[in-house]
Amino acid sequence: MWFHQPEMDAEAREDWQADLAACAALGFETGINLFVTRDDETGAVDETRLRKMVLFVLSLARS
Repeated sequence: MWFHQPEMDAEAREDWQADLAACAALGFETGINLFVTRDDETGAVDETRLRKMVLFVLSLARS
């Protein structure tokens, strides 16, 4: 499962924590079968980091 996490306010962060807990209850673990990308400090997506994440996830899918 893949989530993109945009810049969030306090309420959205609480909702995100609840989403993570729900995912964990379903057996999803960050970095294993749950992948999260985030906006950087400027609110943009780091394309290099995103590309590396995509390649990593694809490598898992092929193994």
